[in-house]
Amino acid sequence: MSLVFTFVLVMLKGLVEQTDFGRLVESMSYDLLQHHLLSTDSIKDSPVKILDISGIQMRPTLGARPWLVTDRQPLRKIVKSLMAKQGANAPKAIGLDVDFSPDVNGYAYPDDPALFNDFLTMNKSIPIRVGVNGSLALGPKKWLVDPQYMDLASSVVVPNSESG
Repeated sequence: MSLVFTFVLVMLKGLVEQTDFGRLVESMSYDLLQHHLLSTDSIKDSPVKILDISGIQMRPTLGARPWLVTDRQPLRKIVKSLMAKQGANAPKAIGLDVDFSPDVNGYAYPDDPALFNDFLTMNKSIPIRVGVNGSLALGPKKWLVDPQYMDLASSVVVPNSESG
């Protein structure tokens, strides 16, 4: 009887895990296990700090085919604020998970060269990296239009597309 019961459970599992509901249960189970595995002490001692920049407004580019880019001024203020920190609070590196790839007409936003020049100056004391994705196929010297900005570029490719 226990073998039949086990067989039925395995069959049900096989059928349910292929459905949206089954994937949802699997994802929730994983999240629950991760929540219990996390130690609050390890989070406090983590050398990586993440700032949520999702509240920064998007601005239209000024190119022939406009699209939206993250507003550069708040990003500049955040980086300058982080650079001003001293001692144990000072960052070891700063990375912006924003795609700064140029469009077909050049820089994604007209102020980008000035921003990149600021970052190059700051980069001498603390490494700063900005994201590129759309221009990866152009090669490192063209990732941020001008080869002088090549050291600022870092890939922000998402291997699996995100919903939304």
